[in-house]
Formats: sequence, C-alpha cells, structure tokens
Amino acid sequence: MPSRCCVTACKSNYDGTNEYVSVFQFPKDEKLKQLWIKKIPRKDFVPNTRSVVCVKHFAECDVVTHDELPTQDGIIKIRRDRPKLKEGAFPKIFPGCPSYLSEATRQTKISRDEKLKKIDETILNNFLEEDKIKSFSVFQDLLKEKVIGNSFNICLKHCSNVTYILFLDFENMPSVIKSILIYDDFSIKVFISNTAIDIKNFQNVLDESKVSRWSQMQNIFNIVQSESAAELKQPSFKLAISYWKSCRPMGMVDSVLAS
Repeated sequence: MPSRCCVTACKSNYDGTNEYVSVFQFPKDEKLKQLWIKKIPRKDFVPNTRSVVCVKHFAECDVVTHDELPTQDGIIKIRRDRPKLKEGAFPKIFPGCPSYLSEATRQTKISRDEKLKKIDETILNNFLEEDKIKSFSVFQDLLKEKVIGNSFNICLKHCSNVTYILFLDFENMPSVIKSILIYDDFSIKVFISNTAIDIKNFQNVLDESKVSRWSQMQNIFNIVQSESAAELKQPSFKLAISYWKSCRPMGMVDSVLAS
C-alpha cells in the first residue's frame, strides 16, 4: 500500500479509503526540498525520511506517466509502472485548503474560434506526422498501399537501394512508357518515352529534389501518370498540391497552403 500523503486535509492512501494514488518523496536537493516545505500548508512542518506528497498536489504537466521510445517507425509511448516528476516540479494544488494556497492556473474560457483553431492545428499536426516517410524499408512496404493502389498497368520492382515504378502500355506491344526511380536516399529520377525529365520540373513538389512525404510521392506519381514529357516541362503548382488538398481532413486551416 502506498504511504499516506503528508499534506494537510489530504486523505490519500489512508486506511478506510478505497482510493490509492502515487506518491513522491521529498527531493534530495535542499533548495527544492525547502520550496516543497514552503508550499505545503502545514505550520512548522519538518518532513522525515518517510514523508511523501501524493500526485493530487502536482500539476498534470509536471507528472511524467509515459516514457517515449524512438523506433524506425516513429516515437512510441510506454506507460510507466510508477509516475515520476519533471525536474524542478513542486506541489502547487491543495484541495480542501483555501484556494489562494493553490498555484494551479485557472482554466479560462476558450472561444469557439479558438477551439476550432486548436482542433485544426491538431489535425494538421497529426496529418503531417503520418505523412512523413519513416525509412526506405517502410517506403517499399507501404508504397503500393499508399500511392499505387491496384492499377493493373503499374509494375513495382524493389531492390536493396532503389525502387522502380514502371508504367506499362498494353495497347500494342507491351512496353514500359514511363518510369519513376526512387533511391534509398530518396532522390528520384523520372523517364517518359525514354526521355529523362529534369527533376527541377518538380521543384514545387519536392524538398531539395528528394521525397520525404507520402503526399509528395503521390503528387509525383499523379503528375507522371497523367502528363506527357512536353507537359512536364511546365508543371502546375495547383497540380502539385492537389493530393494534399484532397486528403487533408475537413476543416483544416487553408492558410497552410499560402505559406
């Protein structure tokens, strides 16, 4: 059973209660320890080695409940067996005591426009995170699902350091009429009717002539699939953002397109 909280009027982890919460020992740093003692509303209080403060008295932003583990597919969060405090955290919430003793900021009323803006920003950030291509192996695994689909005239060929997207013509003698080569450093080459297309023609789509996002790859694929070699010399910016606009969630801020 967790130790009893030492804060005045707090009954966390006391006998007879059905609520048991995490507790934290006083910090070893003497300056921070004195700050804890000063904040806790107990006159002439001197903590001993068993004195603890429960999680109820700390701001939510000061308590770490998950560890973040980086992987090749992104960051995953793992729940901790025991929460811990961020460096420098101190108790600031004291239910049952006069409100002036608590330092937790009061929640201000948020306007409807601010709520919608925050929702849009969240959706946008989630989209941008999911849009990132994590690695070349992930790119090869998901290319068909995310970009190619079930097009019968598209052939994919994966090698260790390059992926080929081959556009096939079956009307006359079967042949490759267009191709996109994506290398393991995410640089690309495009060929149409045996003509190499200058990658600068895709400058409105790519970041420094390389693919880093699925939406960029979808744009390249759409442009090559629909345009001829002559038309690709003057690509349209509207076409370059067509995929991004079509797959962005409803309500996302359009101001992003103007940036």
